Amino acid sequence: MKKLSLFKSKSITGRIISVVLVMITIMALSIAVPFGVLSYRAQLKKLVALEQLLNRNYDRALKHEVETTYSLIEQVYNEYINTNGEQSEEEAKLLAANLVRGLSYGEGGYFWIDTKDGTNVVLLGLDAEGKNRYNMKDAHGNNFIQEIIKKGVDGGGYTEYWFPKKGENEALPKRSYSLYFEPFNWVVGTGNYIDDIKKHVDEERESEMSQLRNLLMVMGVVTLLVLILATLAAIIFGRSFSRPIIKLSEKTKKFSEGELDVVFTRTRKDELGTLQEALGNSVGRLRDVISEVIDGSQNVASASSQMSNTAEHLSQGASRQAASTEEISSSVEEMAANIQSNTENARVTEKTSVVTEEGINSLQKIMKVNLESMQDIRAKTNIINDIATQTNLLALNAAVEAARAGEYGKGFAVVAAEVRKLSDNTQRAATEIDELTSNSLGSVEESWQNLEELLPEIQQTVEKVREISVSSKEQDIGAGQINNAVQELVGITSQNAASSEELASGSEELARQADLLSETIKFFKMNKK
Repeated sequence: MKKLSLFKSKSITGRIISVVLVMITIMALSIAVPFGVLSYRAQLKKLVALEQLLNRNYDRALKHEVETTYSLIEQVYNEYINTNGEQSEEEAKLLAANLVRGLSYGEGGYFWIDTKDGTNVVLLGLDAEGKNRYNMKDAHGNNFIQEIIKKGVDGGGYTEYWFPKKGENEALPKRSYSLYFEPFNWVVGTGNYIDDIKKHVDEERESEMSQLRNLLMVMGVVTLLVLILATLAAIIFGRSFSRPIIKLSEKTKKFSEGELDVVFTRTRKDELGTLQEALGNSVGRLRDVISEVIDGSQNVASASSQMSNTAEHLSQGASRQAASTEEISSSVEEMAANIQSNTENARVTEKTSVVTEEGINSLQKIMKVNLESMQDIRAKTNIINDIATQTNLLALNAAVEAARAGEYGKGFAVVAAEVRKLSDNTQRAATEIDELTSNSLGSVEESWQNLEELLPEIQQTVEKVREISVSSKEQDIGAGQINNAVQELVGITSQNAASSEELASGSEELARQADLLSETIKFFKMNKK
């Protein structure tokens, strides 16, 4: 099976950079993609809840306005009853109609009154007042006036129909609420255009989507910065790790060419330093062996009487070979220790992955806070509605008193109307909604901070994987060096055996072998002390 081209780099630095980039990319995608999907779904749920809330608020507002107007008419009726005949019913109706005709709310909100048989009583002072519109139909042919009257007589209800806005010809969907005031035989109603709700929802959707796009853009920029920083860190780490290896390789190459004066000095405290020390010891021991062999060959060449001394030197060489074997055994033990270290690193990596998973779970809990914030928005809106109701009742009472005062109460009636407008604006509770929306954004920011806290754990995982890779490579290098040492020892043993055989053959053969050994030893270069 061919390796991926990403890992074909011959340099250690290149491979470290490749591994880091792959792991960081995978981790970034595993975090960014689920987070983006969850954020998008949360925004959709939030918009659906907002649309439902707006619809309920619009219906509640319609009902509240009609009930308030109903209370005003009822108050006028009670005043009429309490006059004991001083005021006629027609005068009371005229007063109530004038009050209702002058009422307004929001942007262009108004009220109308029809009798049970469909005769219009109040409609902004238009020509329709006094005319019967019981059989009036909307743009889709529905008898909406009959439906409005029926819902009002049945105890109050909502009616949907198509009707153009003031000053326009195109019919738009509208939703009204009507309530029947039996003493005057009046059906009081008001309505709002549904497209206003849709427009508000569309504006909120665009705002939320814009915030989501900005958040994803920030995540992309941060991910790119993390990749850049990780690449720089990998380059720095790779170079700091590869440079000692390059120097060690150069010295090892000189050693393989017979240069025995190469000095392997331990410059690090890690496994690479251990390898440097082991190579230094091996070269030192090999230098000693070669020196002894050279001395032995010279002694053999000088005289046959030195044969016993040569044998003694060979015996010493065998002892040193046994010591080298013990060093090889020690190196094998070091390799076993490295393998155990790799196993421990793998276990730590698994723990780090568990921590990452717990961080993702924490993110989901924080997203739940957003839903709770939306519930708080609903509660705050109810409080605002209650305050607005009380303010409207006060304004209506003021309007009644102003109407009774006649000309002297006109100015006070204007003030009462402005108070009603102020209560309507208060009812929107924009300040509370904005504050709770900020809380939701704060929760998202907290989610992001939790993600940032996970980054050190992720980096720790990368470091552990690096250590595993480094240990494996060092084991491979150590095994190669041990093999070279064994081969050298085998060579020395063979040379010692040959020297022993030549000693048995005769002094002449010993001299010839000594010359041959001297020529062979010249391959190794070192300064004699």
